[in-house]
Amino acid sequence: PLPSLAWGEEEYVVGVDDVLHIRVWDHKELDQEVPVRADGKISFPLAGEVQASGLTVSQLTNLLTERLSKAVRNPNVSVTVKEMRSHRVHFVGQILKPGAYPITAGTPMLQAMTLAGGPAEGADLSGAYVVRGDKRIPVDLRRLLQQGDLSQNIPLRTGDTVVVPRIAAPDNPQDMPERR
Repeated sequence: PLPSLAWGEEEYVVGVDDVLHIRVWDHKELDQEVPVRADGKISFPLAGEVQASGLTVSQLTNLLTERLSKAVRNPNVSVTVKEMRSHRVHFVGQILKPGAYPITAGTPMLQAMTLAGGPAEGADLSGAYVVRGDKRIPVDLRRLLQQGDLSQNIPLRTGDTVVVPRIAAPDNPQDMPERR
């Protein structure tokens, strides 16, 4: 079995555009903030080019420790993710603050919605959906937000796009269907 991690989450996997803070204890000159480049690699003194994207923080820490031990005696390396830029979910449509927001995989819809400020006026809450790859996953935000229906609080994944359409106004207001 896998070792249990804090909060029951999987360990963070480093991705392109993340910013890492790497520190080698007792070697102040090696204390650096390093961006993960588009090719998934970082450059670090005495370690050279290191593949970071796709590794967990502890795997990267072990790899840097191994590389640095050729130049530094018993290096004590610590890697922290300063900015998570690779794991994003996008909000479009009738949202107060549309855009891309950093999330960890599995963040529930409700928490992610709060980052984007929630739905804007004129939002068709019942018609919302998530675009995941080539799939369209319907999400009834009206049931989630107004009735607390947690079956609609789906876990989001990196790269998801949450679409909240505008309510379509009929040509004749008497034709407006009542929503229940």
